[in-house]
Amino acid sequence: MIYIAGSLFTEAEISQRKKEGKLIRESLPEANVFNPIESEVNDKTRLPKSEDIFKVDYGIIKDSDYLLFNLDNESDAGVFMELGQALEAGKRNIYPVLSDIRMAQAGEYSDKYVPFGFNQYVIGALDYYKIKLFTNSEDAIKALVEDYKKENK
Repeated sequence: MIYIAGSLFTEAEISQRKKEGKLIRESLPEANVFNPIESEVNDKTRLPKSEDIFKVDYGIIKDSDYLLFNLDNESDAGVFMELGQALEAGKRNIYPVLSDIRMAQAGEYSDKYVPFGFNQYVIGALDYYKIKLFTNSEDAIKALVEDYKKENK
């Protein structure tokens, strides 16, 4: 199972999750992909209960072997909780994406002018578990697909 984690609050975020799902399915048509934006439990017109959303998503995370995490929306605590659950469960095929274009030059600034900052606890966890942080979803998906094909011959 492949799990796609990322914010679902704006048109851009929803569009990105759909794009990620499409790219993975095109590359791995045989794979079982769970994209929460497509899940009935996340259909906001049905007024889903928070506990139902948790139970479905958490169950899929536990069953997933490959997990794509978009970390761009640092205010989405749900995505970071999912990342923590995946790490605690011992998942190692984790592909986190942080695509903020300001990140590359952040070290060239100082004081209050640093244009980008990210929670160092999260970065520390990724470093501790030796999980590569990707700067775009296409590279993360490419790595996920390569690993999936190697491990599922």
